[in-house]
Amino acid sequence: GSLYLGEPLREVFEGAEATAAQLKDEFVSVEHLLLSLADPGHEGGAQRALAQAGVLELHTWGCHSKTIEKPDQLVIDFDPDPTVPWQNVTQAALELRERLKAMKLESFVKTTGGKGLHVVVPLTPRDDWDTVRGFAQAAVQHLARVIPQRFVARMGAANRVGKIFVDYLRNNHGATTAAAYSARARPGLGVSMPIAWDDLGALKRTD
Repeated sequence: GSLYLGEPLREVFEGAEATAAQLKDEFVSVEHLLLSLADPGHEGGAQRALAQAGVLELHTWGCHSKTIEKPDQLVIDFDPDPTVPWQNVTQAALELRERLKAMKLESFVKTTGGKGLHVVVPLTPRDDWDTVRGFAQAAVQHLARVIPQRFVARMGAANRVGKIFVDYLRNNHGATTAAAYSARARPGLGVSMPIAWDDLGALKRTD
């Protein structure tokens, strides 16, 4: 028989598109709404379809489906070495938030579902991927340059011993980020969970 994917998922996507249009919010996309839909009328059909396809993690691009060359979010990934205290990770995210606020950029934070944090900046879909990635890269390299004892901008486990790797590569064209509320396929089945900034200090290590 055919894989049970068609009608429930198609209608959920269409419902998300309609909801985004009703909200008239330039930061809302189909991808951002999928995990918050109640799937009315299907009694969980879309979720069952994803499960039947073996889907556990949901990852999204940083753009609207209709403006695929214009990202609508910027993501900075704080990925700590296992020896880094969790308080240092939360403080790093808060420091970035303040630097972004100084540039009049609003930001939000969520857990990665692993041992780190994502800081997400909503964008009006205007600039291209190279521009957004360039900004993210400059921000990350600035942190690594001014506070080298805490941050590193180069990939590789050997480079981040005792430090936090600050990753800007989620902002490449075609790159994806674990969606909010998505489970992660790893021991403990962590979830990428949005957190209010005021609650971040009370959060325990997420892995």
